[in-house]
Amino acid sequence: MDSTPRPCLFSSNPSPKRAPETFWQELEPSLAAGAAYAAAPDQWAASGSDLSLVRFCVQQGKAPVMGVLSPTGLDWEPYGELPFLELVNIYAHRAFELLEAGVSALWVEGALSLGEARAAVLGARQTGLPIHLTMAVDADGESPQNADVLASLVTLQGLGIQSFGLAFTGGEEDLLDLVEHLIPHARIPLAVCLPLLAPEELARLTRELLSRGVSRLYTAAGMGKEALLPLTSLFAQAFSLPPAEEETLAACADQTFFLREDMAYSDLLECSVDMADQVISAEDSGCEILQIHIGSLDDAYQFGLNADMMRLPVSLVADNVEALETALIYYNGRAIIDSLCDLDEETISTLAKGYNALVL
Repeated sequence: MDSTPRPCLFSSNPSPKRAPETFWQELEPSLAAGAAYAAAPDQWAASGSDLSLVRFCVQQGKAPVMGVLSPTGLDWEPYGELPFLELVNIYAHRAFELLEAGVSALWVEGALSLGEARAAVLGARQTGLPIHLTMAVDADGESPQNADVLASLVTLQGLGIQSFGLAFTGGEEDLLDLVEHLIPHARIPLAVCLPLLAPEELARLTRELLSRGVSRLYTAAGMGKEALLPLTSLFAQAFSLPPAEEETLAACADQTFFLREDMAYSDLLECSVDMADQVISAEDSGCEILQIHIGSLDDAYQFGLNADMMRLPVSLVADNVEALETALIYYNGRAIIDSLCDLDEETISTLAKGYNALVL
């Protein structure tokens, strides 16, 4: 991440149920303050999408439009019947609809879990559009579905998103503490959804956030020009930050792992429909990394069904490219690829880059 951020503002996401003209009026204060995008939600439902509001915003021609991808409310395997790959496809379909409607970027808005955030990004990035993401987070640094915010940042920032943001529910001090916790590990711009505050309080909070390294800010519905215009002078300032730390991090949905060279690996675990006994036994043995054999596409699928129970870093030992890539898609965290896999080095490197995995 740049040591000198270039702050910018993103417009709010007002209620899509308003008339298009009223909706656009609510965006105008943000645009007057120099917002980089006008956010236009896709009125998505299980029966399909209503893109009339998105098209209306694009037709205004006054600012680039950012299409919104909100949580689906769907449950996927192993907690529901929906295959994870189908969830990825749902997001891809919605993203391509937004692309065809003329949006210039995509916003994965208010993600509730790391799994759905990954599905949204894996689907949306197929469009080639810039992707920004915000995650709902509380004062403990957890999402409503128990994803750890640092683990989410570590996992998502290497998947091609342009910024990682906090839709925060809590007090100002907790927010600033959370920003300070994340910034040393951020390789992409960090964003915050601003709360609705009086103009003086909003300017003070904005200054505090920018000074700590936040460089993307989302406005709140209801903010007027009197609150937003004073922020433009703050964006022109440069805030010097220390360089991001050099570190090797793996992650699962609720934990981040700081890796060392001397960490102990488990014996090679074979995939099955129920891996609970194997995983518990390995974790009880005192190992620090779980080593998983991915020999086939069935193995990759079975690994995905069991991955949420694994509370240690995961190292994948694969026999073929398709199985390895499928396992990386299913794993909602940052995995390790064993460098001794019987695959050529270029292939391993390409998959690692594509799915933000480590090669050790």
